[in-house]
Amino acid sequence: MAYVIGVARDPRLQAIVSLAELAMADEYAATRIKQRMIDEFTYAAASWDKPRRIVIRFEYGYSRHQPAIRRHQPDDRLSALSP
Repeated sequence: MAYVIGVARDPRLQAIVSLAELAMADEYAATRIKQRMIDEFTYAAASWDKPRRIVIRFEYGYSRHQPAIRRHQPDDRLSALSP
């Protein structure tokens, strides 16, 4: 079991995902087919105590051009929250 939360974009995170966004924009322009991609990487904001697994869902086309950026937490963090 794990959980997922949203992550706010910062300039470092934006730089990591920008190449994928550009590639998807190019592919959409060439095909006019909505583009989707899921990827993951390890990332740590300056305020975090350790790097965490980031899962990102990109969608490009029609009216949506923003990736959904989520931080994945393993279940050991959940068990600490349970009574």
